[in-house]
Amino acid sequence: MSENRENKIFTIPNILSFARLVLVIPFLVMFINKEYRVALIILIVSGATDILDGLIARTFHMISSVGKWLDAVADKITQITVFGCIASLHTVAFILFILLILLESFKGILHLIVHKKTGVIYGSEWHGKITTVVLYVVAGLHLLFPDINSGISAFLVTICVTMLIFSFTGYTLKCLRILKTAEAADIIKSDEDKDMNKGDNVNVQ
Repeated sequence: MSENRENKIFTIPNILSFARLVLVIPFLVMFINKEYRVALIILIVSGATDILDGLIARTFHMISSVGKWLDAVADKITQITVFGCIASLHTVAFILFILLILLESFKGILHLIVHKKTGVIYGSEWHGKITTVVLYVVAGLHLLFPDINSGISAFLVTICVTMLIFSFTGYTLKCLRILKTAEAADIIKSDEDKDMNKGDNVNVQ
């Protein structure tokens, strides 16, 4: 039964994650048209779907590998798009935009390596969730006050950069621990297989 749940694609959490991906388009349209308040409302709706899909998935046991993957992709594409837009208004945010692309690309590669080694897709950690909240709040402030003071903007961006690096470090350390554990398990299994083969050879003789 759990296997069927893992393979399910059309669940409410997954639909909400997909909706978050789709919301990137109207956000971009509103931002380009300088409708920053409308863009902010769209971002708030997007953030609400992020909270809601996780809540529904945990409450009704709808957590799946597809859901974890889709949720992560929707989060990162939204964040990169939003801060790419904000960087067009405040050049200091360009640092955050580039950092998001670099760190998330590296995390994606690391995630694929862990998945290939263990066959498991791991969800976000507490520090990742806090970082996401901080990013949404800072993005919201820049949309609510598009002419925000450059010093305040730089301060908010610095907080985001700090949280991103902190979360990235925690995620990387976790992945390295998982890979180390998986490698140790492979060595033990390999040794057991060798012992079994030795035993079979003795019996044959």
